[in-house]
Amino acid sequence: MFVPIMGRVGVPPVPPDVLMATVVASLVLAACSWILPLVAAARGVKKVAIGMWVVCGVFCVLAAGTRLGAPYSGERPQRFMLFHVRRTLHQGTGSTTDYHYWIPELDPNTPHAPADCARWVYCGAAYYLPVLGFVPRGHSLPAPAGPAAHAQTDVNVARRRLGDTLHEIQLNITGPSHVVVIASPVVGGKIVWSDFLSSLLEAAPWGARRTYFIALHAAREPARPWTLALHVQLPVGIEVTGLCGSTR
Repeated sequence: MFVPIMGRVGVPPVPPDVLMATVVASLVLAACSWILPLVAAARGVKKVAIGMWVVCGVFCVLAAGTRLGAPYSGERPQRFMLFHVRRTLHQGTGSTTDYHYWIPELDPNTPHAPADCARWVYCGAAYYLPVLGFVPRGHSLPAPAGPAAHAQTDVNVARRRLGDTLHEIQLNITGPSHVVVIASPVVGGKIVWSDFLSSLLEAAPWGARRTYFIALHAAREPARPWTLALHVQLPVGIEVTGLCGSTR
């Protein structure tokens, strides 16, 4: 039960390897506890104890100082997933597209790029589920060309003012049957209403900014574009002059 669960998560505050080692050690100690009365009743208990400590020390040295204890490294990660991603940045002056390979962090040997997480919400990665807490970091490499996609994702974004601090963001998304929208207003801002769900749950924050993870699904290819309306409440004194977003 534990091994499949550990294989699905990344590197939380307690790495899966440490948790699995603790579980296995506890089971081994419980299974071998019947040996203790035999050791206590044997002649020369000191010699038996010294022998056990020597064997334990030898294995600790082998595990810590040789490749016998470190079969994985940066060149040979324990678990490896690779995604070919196309990312389009939408700004007021137009849009730019780049391509990269994204490697989520699934074990401590995976390289990571903290600059991406500081620059992009959700580390600029194509997360299908709100699992940023399980896969907190990742690594990006430039790709020479874009991925072969079954359905191209196109997004049109519009904004209009509804009040002094209330704005409406209109999204028209044409693409596949599975679409994820991650919204992050400016510091102090929040989404107070949407036309498909009046109250949105907040996802993992991005620094001091709130984030919202919206997953859209259809059993078949959607016959018409996804249309979303989001009402964003901004702090007093914040003036919005444009929009910035990305699609992946």
